[in-house]
Amino acid sequence: MKTLYFSGVYQRGHKYFDQKIISNLAAVSEVIVMTPPYWFSHKEEQVVYIENGVDSKRSRLPHLKLLGVTLKNYKKALHIARKNQIDCLIAGEYELLSVWFLAILNRKKLFLIHHYNLDQMERKWFFRFLFQMIKNKVHHVVLEPYIGTHLIQDLKVPKEKICCWPHPVEVLEREESKEEEKEGPKGETLEEYDCVGLSNSNDSEMVHRILQHEKNTQEIGKSDLKIIVKSSKDEYDAGGLKIIKGNLDQEMYERYIQRAKTMLVCFPKSYQYRVSAVIMESVRNFIPIIGSEFRLLTYYKKRYPNIFFLCNERNLKDVIRQAQEVPEVLKKKEFQEFIRDHSDEIIQKAMRESFQQEMIKSLE
Repeated sequence: MKTLYFSGVYQRGHKYFDQKIISNLAAVSEVIVMTPPYWFSHKEEQVVYIENGVDSKRSRLPHLKLLGVTLKNYKKALHIARKNQIDCLIAGEYELLSVWFLAILNRKKLFLIHHYNLDQMERKWFFRFLFQMIKNKVHHVVLEPYIGTHLIQDLKVPKEKICCWPHPVEVLEREESKEEEKEGPKGETLEEYDCVGLSNSNDSEMVHRILQHEKNTQEIGKSDLKIIVKSSKDEYDAGGLKIIKGNLDQEMYERYIQRAKTMLVCFPKSYQYRVSAVIMESVRNFIPIIGSEFRLLTYYKKRYPNIFFLCNERNLKDVIRQAQEVPEVLKKKEFQEFIRDHSDEIIQKAMRESFQQEMIKSLE
């Protein structure tokens, strides 16, 4: 099987995901990768890289310009596929507004990896309409099984068109510091935090409710807990609660993560059918995850109840205590189970099964 891996939208935040998928694809197929120039600092030896993709700089482009960039990337991918006799195209990320162009013109097998796209359809009927136009022309790669169930039951996608390639987890040994404080890059002293929630996906309304509850009750201030949360609206620093607004540089962000005892992901309920890189980073560092009741977290809570915990603004303090009191042996067991379920071995097995099914169909 000869595969082409590319994206309609190249996002710097997805580089690790892309690199891991490429690495696993290289273990089961012959791979060509289309990227913008100098996109990856590390390249797989057995993979051919064609650096003619267009970097979208997505966060700074209006929709019309983004549409133009994705169409250029799809056109380039189709050209590479024809020139190199590709059997299968894999879009690491795509835009619903333009992917119909690719689905209709492509004559090869096309796999779309779903990220934020399915949540986008939940909010806007037009995106769902576009998806219905192409759903039977492509193969759908989901990152957790429950997302595939959603495609089958709610969007009526044929089961044979769906495959699950679990989101990879980078395996690192977390180095625990014995120091109480660590100096940041600008001379700032960083303390250990009982709970850290610095995701850009945080629900600002929930963070505001946490703030209001704390102002009314002083529960966190009266405890010895230290909590830091990111919001797009509020700023606060009193007692044990700190709410910051704006972006942190990468070094500072990583230092906060290294000093976290638990991770807070207070995402909105609209965060349903996509996987969070913050959660994967927490698992990698063996940090228990506490969060609001959104679809992904409730799924993980059922499967790994000793490392995932549900909270709201009223019981956050108690849930942090609950997460910290779980015996280390139970937490370690479930972290290892999660990592095993998202390991290279499992991903490659899923990829082989997907490609074998397509090879069998092509011979029928």
